[in-house]
Amino acid sequence: LVSQDGSAIITSLTNYYPNPDIQTLDWFVGATENEGTYYFTPPHMENISLYGTRNVISISKLVEYSMFGEKRKGVLVIDVTDEDIQTIAKQTNLGETGHMIIISDEGDLVFSTISSCYSDECDSLKWVKETIIGDGYVTLNDNDYYANINTVQGTRWRIATFVDINLLQD
Repeated sequence: LVSQDGSAIITSLTNYYPNPDIQTLDWFVGATENEGTYYFTPPHMENISLYGTRNVISISKLVEYSMFGEKRKGVLVIDVTDEDIQTIAKQTNLGETGHMIIISDEGDLVFSTISSCYSDECDSLKWVKETIIGDGYVTLNDNDYYANINTVQGTRWRIATFVDINLLQD
C-alpha cells in the first residue's frame, strides 16, 4: 500500500528500497486516474522498490485506508510473476496440449503457458487476435481445441483458454 504522496504504508518486501519516482510509475498513475477500477500494467521489471529482480504484471487500485483515525487514499499494488500465473494455470486441467494466453488491450502478449507463443509463430495467439471474444472449436497445429476468449474484468485485456478436445472426449 502506497500513500498518494508515494510513501510506502505497508509492504511485504523484505528488502524494500523506496523508489523515489513511484508517483510516475504506470501502475500508480493508472490507479489514480482510473478510480474505482483495477489497473493492469503489462509485464515490466518490478519497480515498487529499487533494484527489482522479477518480471511482473502489476495490478493496482486506488483505495481508502485509515491511519490515526483519519481516512486517506492510497494505491494498493500487487505484483504477479509469470510463475504465479503458471501455478494457477497448472491447477486448471486443459488437457495434454491445452494452454492459456493473456493479451493486453493493445493486442500484445502478456502471458502464455506455452513458450512458442512468445515468438511470431504462435497460431493460438493469431487466432485470439482475429477472434476478439467468444468461443468455439478450433484446430491449431494439428490439435483440436475448444477455445474460449473473455475479457479480464475491469480491463480490456483478454484471456483465452484452449482445452484439448481429447480431454473432453475421455
